[in-house]
Formats: sequence, structure tokens, C-alpha cells
Amino acid sequence: MKYLSVFLSAILALSLALTNGGTSVITNGATLTEDTRDGFVRSQLTNEWIDDSIANKRPLAVMIPDNPSALPQYGISRASIIYECVVESDVCRLLCLFDDYRDMDRIGNVRSARKYFVYWALEWDPLFFHCGNVYYADEILDHPACDNINCVKINYGWYRVNEAGRIKTQALYTSTKDVETAAEKLGYSLDHTDYFQKNHWRFSNADNELILSASDNYSDVFPATMVDFGDIYLHDKPYFVYNEKTGLYDRFQFGDAHIDAAYDDVQLSFKNVLVQFCDADMIDLYDHWEYHTMDGGEGYYLTNGEAIPVTWSKEDTLAPTKFYSTNGQEITLNEGKTMVCVVNSKKASSISFP
Repeated sequence: MKYLSVFLSAILALSLALTNGGTSVITNGATLTEDTRDGFVRSQLTNEWIDDSIANKRPLAVMIPDNPSALPQYGISRASIIYECVVESDVCRLLCLFDDYRDMDRIGNVRSARKYFVYWALEWDPLFFHCGNVYYADEILDHPACDNINCVKINYGWYRVNEAGRIKTQALYTSTKDVETAAEKLGYSLDHTDYFQKNHWRFSNADNELILSASDNYSDVFPATMVDFGDIYLHDKPYFVYNEKTGLYDRFQFGDAHIDAAYDDVQLSFKNVLVQFCDADMIDLYDHWEYHTMDGGEGYYLTNGEAIPVTWSKEDTLAPTKFYSTNGQEITLNEGKTMVCVVNSKKASSISFP
């Protein structure tokens, strides 16, 4: 009778949860109701609600230059995750991952790939869009999991914009329609492949937002209302300022707000900033850098005006890069966009929290 009562209680709890539009998980005798929304699912990249029609769609990864002749950039504020690191000398490049790239007319401009960016991109099972590459990336670009759209090798999937003051090498763009055309002609699936690994990062929902200093899971919390990379990324000299009104980190570079010309010059802003210290070596006479993406290391996690020190690891080529607190637990990110700033570990001490 006791077991029958427990079983009936569980069934009743499940019924009530589903009636209220939730999904129910029963564990250790407790019923936990998870919020659901008709026609929407949680994004794997941000944990934000996205239309369920794109739930199984692969993200789009695009290589974006970040030097004065490449500005302004177009479409990048739509990116769910952006990676940044120095690629040669002191010049940075961006890898932008778009969870939802529907109805985008101009994305870019697009430039060449580097080996380490491909490794980070492949963690998400994307369509990888680039215009050429340094030859060190040839092997990973040929990996079976890497469906790459290389504008140097095709005469479709991209277009050029001739504008006053914009040099030819900084004038190549793509769009939703162009990406879909290229994927079809190259035989690439727009839907996730068997290489896709779910639950890349752990997230907290917006209605249960993580405040680092209020959590028992994190120690060594310190204020981080600003983080400055000016002594690390010597070309664009970016920094982030926490905006208390929006709860986001606004990004600045080249002495001004980092904006997206495709969307009324909106400033780039992020809920999470991950700083990933990574061992790196200069590998040729052209000052190309190589990052050791699977060696592990340290870093920081910033959200809501606070930060904690972290460690990171990556087990193999397609495995996600995971971040851990100093107590060894995988960290939880807040719902929203994330920027990953990859820093040569030799410059770790140059990061500033004014």
C-alpha cells in the first residue's frame, strides 16, 4: 500500500506539472517542475529560448577580422558566442557562432581561418565559414566533422561589397541565403550531425540567475565591474564595462564602443565573459601564433559584475572545453551570450580589473 501511495502521488505530480505547461522530473522522492514554452526550446549555446523549428539546426561559425580596415563589422551582435585571440603579431581575429542566423542579409566581413579556431568551432558541430586559411589548418579542416565553406574554393555562398575606403580583402560577406545555398551545393546538412555533443556548458535560467557571491559553490569571488585587455591584445585594446542597468558587459575597442553596423550600430554586450589562459608559441617568420587548445590551463569567469578564478580542460578534438571552479566543480554560466577571450598564458598577469 505504501508503494502504491508513492506511485499515485508521483503520477498526480506529473499530471499537474504537464497540465501547467511544465515538464516534470522526479528524483529522490521530490518532483521538480522545469519551465517549458510551447513552440520554444532552450538554446545549447546560450540557454535562451529559441524557436523549436531551429532546435536541431547546426550553428553557423564565421571567421571575422578585427582591425581598423575591417570596421565596421556586420551582423556580429547576433552571435551567441564570440571567441577572440591574437592570430599574428598583435592583431586579433574573432570566431562568431550564430545559434539563429535566419533573416541575415550581411554577415562579415569574412577572413581566413586559423587551426585553433577550427578546434573551438568543432565543439559545436557547426557549418564553418571562412575565406582561406593558413596552411597549418589544412589537416583539421579536412576532418570528417568539419563541414567548412571556404570562399577561396567556391564562387557561390558569398558576395563582395565595394565601398569607399574599404579594401578588397575586407569586403567579402555572406548571408542566410548564401550559407544555405553553399551548404546545399556542398552536400552539407543544415541539421546537427552525429558529431554533435549536447550540454556543452552548464547554465542557470534567467529566473534563477547566478550571483557568484551568493552561491556556496564558489570561493575567491572578487568585484569585476571592468576587465581590461589593453596590455594583452595590443592592437584593438578591448575592455568590458559592466552595465548595472542591463546586467551585461558592454565591449569597447579601439577607444570606442564595439558596434554592429547591420543593426543600427548596437554595441556588443555579453552576459558572460570567459578568460582562457592558453599556452601559445609563435611558429613561423610571419608571426603566426599556435595555441595549445587541449593542454588545459587557468582563467577567469565574469558575470553580474563579479569574477572567479577558473581552470579549463579539453579532452580531445571534438570534446567541449569545460571550465571549473577552484573546488573542481564545473561552473554554471548565466543565461545569455558569452565572449571567450583566449589569452597567451605568458601574458596572464597583464589582465587588469580596474
